[in-house]
Amino acid sequence: MRSPALIHLLILAIPPIAIAFTILSGSQPRAVSGWFVTASNACFWTGGPLILVAIGMGFVGRRKPFDERAAERQLATTMVGFDLVADSFPFLLAIASPVVALLFSACVAAWLLFWSQSRVRATTVSSSYVVQRSPDVVFAFVSDSRNEPRYYPDVESVEMLTAAPLGPGTQFRCLVHLPGARKFVGVEEIVDYEPYHRLTTRVAATSRPNLDEYIFERVENGTRVTHRFDFELSLASAVMGGQLWQLAARRLVKTRRHAGEVRLKQILESGEFDS
Repeated sequence: MRSPALIHLLILAIPPIAIAFTILSGSQPRAVSGWFVTASNACFWTGGPLILVAIGMGFVGRRKPFDERAAERQLATTMVGFDLVADSFPFLLAIASPVVALLFSACVAAWLLFWSQSRVRATTVSSSYVVQRSPDVVFAFVSDSRNEPRYYPDVESVEMLTAAPLGPGTQFRCLVHLPGARKFVGVEEIVDYEPYHRLTTRVAATSRPNLDEYIFERVENGTRVTHRFDFELSLASAVMGGQLWQLAARRLVKTRRHAGEVRLKQILESGEFDS
């Protein structure tokens, strides 16, 4: 019952169960059309206001710093609203054709089940570039997140929360500008720390799986940095079409990261930083 997908499936199962019960009891939906119209109206006029409430939550949230939990509550409320609105159609369709009504419900459930798989909600943004400095210098600069405001345009400030030295478990509080002029305060934690070779971090204060990985390789002209960012959309976001706007978000993220990487190369190759 704690599974979000199961909860939404139970809501979507209301019309098929009602249709099946009616048929198994020896009646036809057309014979009880009044009840089905009433049920349709009840679902529609319950789901519609929920969607409006969720829209209102979104407008209120835009005036505040980004809160992931509040955003997920808004998406979950919207999704329940759409579940109920979707439930209103099979009741009406069943009056004309129970088969069509059940097929409609099956399609909506299939959409939900497809996005309930975490692998289809996973997204990766990757890049690779060469810095004309030795791996020890590049690693020292990148591994200390307090340097990020110097080269990432979206990062306003970073504060180290744990004691030195850097290593697994080190945490940083980051203030980041999100698209739409909103701000987000997150805690970044070092997960893997292999000096001069590999660095892995994650945003700790989030319910969504995420991993930021840097690989440092010595090459003829300096150090090749391979960066990979893996994250996963929430179920509600994916079901509500999150992958569509995620494509635009990925392009924006790649553009801004590229600008940060160019600035990082300038800082290190000009000698502005020495480990």
